Amino acid sequence: MERRSILLLLTIAGYICAIAMSLLPGSVVHAMGLSPPWVAYSHFIEFTILGGLTYLTFRSYRSNAPVVNTILLVLSASLITETAQLWVPGRTADLMDVSVNLLSGTGSALIAGMLSRPVDSPGSLGGGESA
Repeated sequence: MERRSILLLLTIAGYICAIAMSLLPGSVVHAMGLSPPWVAYSHFIEFTILGGLTYLTFRSYRSNAPVVNTILLVLSASLITETAQLWVPGRTADLMDVSVNLLSGTGSALIAGMLSRPVDSPGSLGGGESA
C-alpha cells in the first residue's frame, strides 16, 4: 500500500474516532475518568494529531494549499462535533473547544509544513543533495 493511501486511511480513521468520542454521553466520559480539564486536553491532543495527519495527507496528494485545506477540514470537523453535542445527554457545545481544536490543528499543520521537505525539491530537510 502506498504511503499516501496509508495517510488517507489514518486521517479518515482519526476523524471518525474524534466524531465518535464527541458523541459519547457525558456519563460515559465521566466513567472513563475524564474530568473537565482532561476533556480540554483530549481536544488538544486529538486535533493536534488530526491537523498533522490532515496536512501530510493533503500534501501527499499535492494539494495547492495543504495548510488552508487542513484549517478548513479541522474547523468543519470541530463545528460538526460541537453542534452534534447539543443533542448528546450530558454534553454541551462550547466555542472554547472549537477554538482549541482549530488552534491545535492549525499549529500542528504549520509545524508539519515547516519540518517537511518540499514535494518537488530534493534539497531541503532530509531530501537529496542540495545545490
